[in-house]
Amino acid sequence: MNAISVIGRALVPVSTLASDFALRYKAVGQVGSAGLVQMEAQRVKIVDGGKLVIPAAMRRELGITTGDTVLVDVDDGELRVRSVPKALERARAILRKYVPEGVGLADELIAERRREAERE
Repeated sequence: MNAISVIGRALVPVSTLASDFALRYKAVGQVGSAGLVQMEAQRVKIVDGGKLVIPAAMRRELGITTGDTVLVDVDDGELRVRSVPKALERARAILRKYVPEGVGLADELIAERRREAERE
């Protein structure tokens, strides 16, 4: 599909969307279901010791620099690399859905542990 449905408008060609954002069509790659622009896949080589060189544009997009620690996992047969701050941000966003506003999980855990200690 070469068009995107935009709220209140007909289908908009991807190339038009890209030019509206002053991006080259090739650099836009693919727009995911969350509406986030994904970078186009690039070929990279595995070098001695199993090292993978991440292209500079992708490192900038991820906010990682030389010496940073990243989280790496395999998801449905694909290698996924995330910066630690981005992984924490995602985890917090997931937890926010289940924790009421103003509730401190650490405070609740401490109170629960104290109640358990009193029962012993």
